[in-house]
Amino acid sequence: MRSRIVGSVALAVGIVVVPASADERVVAAGAYVRVAQPGTSAREGREVEGRVASVDDDRMVVRTRDEGDVTVRWTDVRTLEVATRRSRGCGALRGAGLGLLIGAGLGAAMGASQDPPSWSRSADVTLGAASFGFFGLGLGAISGLSVPCTTWQAAEDRRITLHAEPVRGGVGARVSLRF
Repeated sequence: MRSRIVGSVALAVGIVVVPASADERVVAAGAYVRVAQPGTSAREGREVEGRVASVDDDRMVVRTRDEGDVTVRWTDVRTLEVATRRSRGCGALRGAGLGLLIGAGLGAAMGASQDPPSWSRSADVTLGAASFGFFGLGLGAISGLSVPCTTWQAAEDRRITLHAEPVRGGVGARVSLRF
């Protein structure tokens, strides 16, 4: 309700509701993107990931690691996501968790298989899980530092825009559709 009131007041006063410009692009050159293109079926679609080399009205060129420069036409884009953050700490955290699980599992299995038991079977399992789990946690964290995590966000589609401006005798609105 409040957004409708603000929108109505903005139209009455003649404030730009959503700025529209012919030069606005969905993504800019240099952005790291992931583009999904349609195929003949949902499973056959192609995904391109890389850095945008250039953008124009009809297509964009994405520089990938494997394929080099790939030209993607805007009409072939099913989804477009932009990398907002690449973090090595996220990879270290995931690696530490995985290392802890693997190490604790191996340590528990080794503690359970010890014959005859040092103290009791449960104490051997617990000690093995704790010691190997701690070792796996450190090893996983170190190896996880080499794998950055990427956070993706859907790119804003600027093909439909609304622009309100004052005109003689009132307020005019302009809707822009791009195909």
